[in-house]
Amino acid sequence: MIQSVHWVIFVLLVVRMVRAGFFGPPRLFTWPMFSRVSHCLMRLRDQHDRPINPWQDIVHQDPGMNARELACYLAYLREVRGVRAEGTVTLVDHVGRHTLTVRDGHVVA
Repeated sequence: MIQSVHWVIFVLLVVRMVRAGFFGPPRLFTWPMFSRVSHCLMRLRDQHDRPINPWQDIVHQDPGMNARELACYLAYLREVRGVRAEGTVTLVDHVGRHTLTVRDGHVVA
């Protein structure tokens, strides 16, 4: 009897973890590797209309970016490199696709 209860609990737990881990946004029991699947496409130019290459500044192992990390990257460009970025950034994550407009080194939309 106890053995059967253990197997039922085990099967329910596995079903719960698979459902939470692979369907819907990150929740309890999600596998961290899949909790932040994202990528971004930057089309940025500097104040002299030259293209900005984000791979010069961003760690190559982490191409994903959220809005907060984008704001930090734009602050780095403004404050460290003296670059005022203009253009668009498209962020794609588990929620959907978001296109942000960058003007004078700040996100405006």
